[in-house]
Amino acid sequence: MVVCNCRTPVRTSLGIWPPLPLSIRHDTWDPDRENENTIAALKLRDRVSEISINCLRSSVLERLTAAMLEPFPALASLYLGYGGNIAPVLPEAILGGSTPSLQTIVLAGIAFPALPKLLLSATRLVSIRLWRIPITGYISPEAMATCLVALPDLEDLRIEFQACPDHTSSSSSTRVILPSLTSFHFKGVSKYLENLAARIDAPIIQTLSITFSDVVVGIPQFYRFLSYAERPQPPNQVMVEFDYWRVDLKFIPSDNFELAIRCDNLAGQVSSMAAVCRGLSPLLSRVECLNLRGKRLPSDPTWQDYTYPTNLQWLGLFHPFITVESLYVSKKLEPFIASALEELTGEHATTVFPKLHTIFLEELQPYGLVREAIEAFVAARGLSDCPMTLQQRLAPVFDPKPDITLSPCSWPAW
Repeated sequence: MVVCNCRTPVRTSLGIWPPLPLSIRHDTWDPDRENENTIAALKLRDRVSEISINCLRSSVLERLTAAMLEPFPALASLYLGYGGNIAPVLPEAILGGSTPSLQTIVLAGIAFPALPKLLLSATRLVSIRLWRIPITGYISPEAMATCLVALPDLEDLRIEFQACPDHTSSSSSTRVILPSLTSFHFKGVSKYLENLAARIDAPIIQTLSITFSDVVVGIPQFYRFLSYAERPQPPNQVMVEFDYWRVDLKFIPSDNFELAIRCDNLAGQVSSMAAVCRGLSPLLSRVECLNLRGKRLPSDPTWQDYTYPTNLQWLGLFHPFITVESLYVSKKLEPFIASALEELTGEHATTVFPKLHTIFLEELQPYGLVREAIEAFVAARGLSDCPMTLQQRLAPVFDPKPDITLSPCSWPAW
């Protein structure tokens, strides 16, 4: 293979080589005057097997893609990236509308509404990665599922939206089976994922990374999608980690599943995660250890621009964890958790965490409101014939992979 970047004098140098496959690479730092070399290489389309173009200016990308309107019969890998503010829209006729040899396609920050039509011809695709899809490049879940039906070899599917318009799902219940899909990454609104998950099945899925960018109400279709897959043992530990802008759900053991919700206030994080955990409650049926972490939260509880959850919202999050025996609470969450648990008195003392026997606090003070609240809960449990102990201890170390890492490993059952 011959690698050509924008500085390669294509017209004068390629003649010394035999007709080897060409890999064309154009980077953001390339000056405009050197676009001619890239365009010259693109004209040798029968030999081009790889194209990687990354631009910061739409005018450069438009000029280069204008040289890609004819078929590239040998093209196996395509990467088109744009880092500017206003996303360009790729012409419908790019690559001649047909890519029979394409195996990998990556679009970053680029609108391409005609992508489903192109994918229908790319029956050998193994990987589709669509990063930062602008609203002008929106593809409906129905259209996405329709084009996936023609891709029996697809192993890796990654979809990230910058924004999604309001979308009403059709009543069609036809589902597509993706027999080779092992990795799925999604970032966008939960309604889109629900509509897509209602239409696809992936029996051998191994790795899932999901980030919702809205307040989640329910995820029944996503759970149906999960329940269709083959899995070994369920997780016995769960970590829920709260941060300024997001909350993460992680299973232990298993670093191949992570679900995150982007929300800029703790109340929305708690209510959304409660909805997720309700939807995944069969998945949590054997969880014995729950770790609640506050990573970066406002230090001032009276901060005017931040919405804090009510005790009822916290208790809603706890309800699905009916088998938890050990609860770990980090320092920053102690006031919230203690206040919520203090509400559980009398006959309500065991309505959440019915099997809980130990609470570990990261920083257990000898006196104060947090200790009083927790001790009141422990006392109420004792009166309900469910004795508990209270300890100060650092939470166990959890080290699951981040949600942008997709590596194959064991899968939790439910």
